Amino acid sequence: MKKTKPFFMLVIYFFSVVIPIFSVVVRALLPHVLHTTFSEPALIGIEYTLLFCITMSLYGKDVWDSFAYLKQKPFKKIFFVLFLYISSLLLLFVLLYVLDIPPEQTENNQIVLEYIKSVPFLWALILISVFGAIVEEVVFRHIMIGHFSKKIPTFLAVSLSMTCFVLLHSFHYPELVHYIPLTLMITTSYLVSEKNMSISFLFHFINNAISVIALYHQP
Repeated sequence: MKKTKPFFMLVIYFFSVVIPIFSVVVRALLPHVLHTTFSEPALIGIEYTLLFCITMSLYGKDVWDSFAYLKQKPFKKIFFVLFLYISSLLLLFVLLYVLDIPPEQTENNQIVLEYIKSVPFLWALILISVFGAIVEEVVFRHIMIGHFSKKIPTFLAVSLSMTCFVLLHSFHYPELVHYIPLTLMITTSYLVSEKNMSISFLFHFINNAISVIALYHQP
């Protein structure tokens, strides 16, 4: 199971998010099993909660163990994450300016906005900033870089991870440009911390939480 676990996790993620076959199955079974109907926001919440639970059942120990890294010089490490986060915003601003791209709302953010407005704020914050961030860190950093770099050169694993992360959020130019600084800095935080998930998760959490708060208060 240990050798096949990364592949199994990637399959689960792929058919839950990229080609959501599992989502179709869940939506078909739930009304028959629980004898009730669910709204679209409720179904999305259930699907992502299930994905989070599966992720934690496979990699929960790895996630929890990674937080031991924060016990030594925690403030220095948190400051480092904040520095990288601010750097990602500055880099995004530079890219948008150089490429002459208007700072418009991305399609992904528009989808998130619609979801946030349809569910309680605290639930949206937990689902997107905690559940979503942990799942993506396990998939894109822990597996695609941490595990794959044992099989292939690290630069190839990093390139694969960053490309997949950007394309997951957008296939379209210029929207995908918005995610390049984000994945670059999250990946940097992971590599500089000697491939520690707690640091990249903290970055991801801060980014998602600020985005959720900003979108929630958007008129």
